[in-house]
Amino acid sequence: MNPKKRLQYIWDYYKLPIIGIPLAILLILFVVKSLSADTEPDFSLYLINQPATEEERAALASSILKTLCPDDGESSVYVDASLTITPSSPDYESQMSFTTAIAGHTIDVMIADEEFLTYYAARDAFYDLSELLPAELYEQLTPYLLFADGADGVSHAYGLDVSGCPLLMELDLNAPVLTAAKGTEHARIALEYIRMLFQCYLKDI
Repeated sequence: MNPKKRLQYIWDYYKLPIIGIPLAILLILFVVKSLSADTEPDFSLYLINQPATEEERAALASSILKTLCPDDGESSVYVDASLTITPSSPDYESQMSFTTAIAGHTIDVMIADEEFLTYYAARDAFYDLSELLPAELYEQLTPYLLFADGADGVSHAYGLDVSGCPLLMELDLNAPVLTAAKGTEHARIALEYIRMLFQCYLKDI
């Protein structure tokens, strides 16, 4: 059998493995790479009912990253300013996006307003700050704490008045209230962000 016929024979009887094995290897490598890639940010902040330009959003994310993760080229911070959630005049698309993000634990901290605080406190969306903050820090932040009734009908410290925080002054926020998502998987960084915002008011914490 000459070389040409031999190649034709091999192709006729083995073309499926010849094509399939390399494709299977490429598929496995793609899946492994996709599963191992860490695309989730290390910290996410949502500005809700607080309009911000793309430049302001990017500048805020950069500032947080430099402060919370100095000299760390692998960490990432995400700031979202796209949602408008006003229960008295609902934007259902924003509400759905927020509910999905909360359920998926992709929100760490929110800066919204008191109407948002009251509405979602009753829906068990927020971390009780008495549980998130160390006792000494909680005590020092008492003047800034905002309370709302939770899903249990009991008033909890779910919010912080951040209207006087210098690091947020450039954003021109409207009566901003900070809350931490109950399902946050980055509670330590959320805590450090709160420290960062209030550092000029705190004493050696």
